[in-house]
Amino acid sequence: MANLMLPSYLSQLLPTDARLPGCAFRGIPVDSASWKELTGEMRQRFPGLATRVLTEHGTLASGFALVVNDEVVHADYHSLHMSSGDEIAIIASVAGG
Repeated sequence: MANLMLPSYLSQLLPTDARLPGCAFRGIPVDSASWKELTGEMRQRFPGLATRVLTEHGTLASGFALVVNDEVVHADYHSLHMSSGDEIAIIASVAGG
């Protein structure tokens, strides 16, 4: 089972029973083994979060980054596979000069 890691501002989009107050990051166990399964699970279990961070095409919305086990995934989410113990984080993209 992988863990979906969310910063507190995104965890506020989770159903009340899935929230843990006072935590900067929240790890949520997910049963998904691929990006397609993860997006489907997010849409089913956490529709508010999915609406905010996913596009209709199954990629991350603009302004977000995907980090898997401390490595940023820049594109090709569809080839992503997850194993038990993996940490999948969705965070705000930071850019500037």
